[in-house]
Amino acid sequence: MKNSIKNLVQSLIFIIDYLFYLVFNPFKFKKIKLNEIRKILIIDLLHVGDIIVTTPVIKNLRNTFPDAKIDFCLQKKYKDLIDEDINLDNLIFYDKNFLKNIKGKYDLVVLLHPGSLKISLDLLRSKIKYRIGCSHIGAVRGRGYFLTRKVTPRIKQKSLVEYNLDVLKLLKLKIKNLKPQLYCKQDFRLKKGFNVVVHVSGNKKSNKWLNERWAKVLDYMVEKYKVNIYFTGVKSDLEDIKQINSLMKNKAEIMAGKTNLKELMALIKNSDMYLGIDSGPMHIASTFNKKIIVLFGPTNLKFWKPYSKDLIMIKKSSFMRSILVDDVKRALGSILK
Repeated sequence: MKNSIKNLVQSLIFIIDYLFYLVFNPFKFKKIKLNEIRKILIIDLLHVGDIIVTTPVIKNLRNTFPDAKIDFCLQKKYKDLIDEDINLDNLIFYDKNFLKNIKGKYDLVVLLHPGSLKISLDLLRSKIKYRIGCSHIGAVRGRGYFLTRKVTPRIKQKSLVEYNLDVLKLLKLKIKNLKPQLYCKQDFRLKKGFNVVVHVSGNKKSNKWLNERWAKVLDYMVEKYKVNIYFTGVKSDLEDIKQINSLMKNKAEIMAGKTNLKELMALIKNSDMYLGIDSGPMHIASTFNKKIIVLFGPTNLKFWKPYSKDLIMIKKSSFMRSILVDDVKRALGSILK
C-alpha cells in the first residue's frame, strides 16, 4: 500500500512537471531535423547499474546515425564500464570544464540522468540546438529544464531500459535493441569447473540478507553442485564477507577489494553464474548472459529486472529476512538442473 501511494505521488509530480514544461517552455515548438544531427552527446551521471541500462540507447542511436560522432558523459570512476563500447567515439567527464568541453560541439544532447537545474543550465548555455530528456527518476530529482523535447510522464511502471528508450522516441526512432550490452577484452583466470560470482553487500542496508543464511546456501551449493565461489565487492563489504566465509565449511575465494571495475567485469564475464542481491555486478552479469539468481528486498522489480534468459528473482516482501534458505535452494535446483 505504501509503495502504491509513493508511486502515485511520483506520477502526479511528473505530470505537474510536464504541464509546466508545456506552458512555460519556449523551446518545445522547435522542430527536430534528423538530417542536421551529426554530433551526439549522451549524459548519465549516476552509477554502475544506471549506466548499464543506458547501453541500448547508445546502440539504437548508432543504428539510426551510423556516421555520427556519439560521445558519452559520465563520472570518471565508471569509465571502464563503457570505454570499449564499439558504438561510442569518446568519453567525457562531468567536471569544472564540462561546459567548456561541450559548448558548440554537438547537435543533439540526450539527457538521461540527472535532470537537475544545474546541468540543464549548462546545456542551455552550451548552445546545443537539440536537447531531449529525461528518463524516469525519483520524484525529488529534476527531470530536465529548457529542453527541446521532454518525455511525456507515464503512470504505468516499466523497466529503466524502456524509460531510457522513451527519450529516443521523442526523435521518432525505431527501437530495435532492448538488451543492455557491455564490451570487455580483458581476461580473468578462474578455477576449472563451474564458477559462481556471489555479491552479498550493497549501498543499502535494506538489501542485505542474513550472513548465516548466506553461509548455509553457499555450503549447500559447493557440496551439492561442486561449484567454486568468488565473493565480489568493495573493501567496505569485507566485514560481512569474512564473517560469511568463517561460517562456511567450504571456504570461498574473496575478491572483494582486490579488483578494479574492468577486472570485475572480466571476472564476471569468465564465470558461469551470478548469485546475490540487486547490484551493479548483477547488471554486468546480465550483459554477459550469465545464469542469475537475485534476491530482492524493497527494490522495484519492474525498474531493475535484469535482462537475462536464465533468471530467477526471489522476492517475498520488502524485507530481505522473509527470504528463506529453502527459497534459494529451490531456485538453485531450477537453474542448475
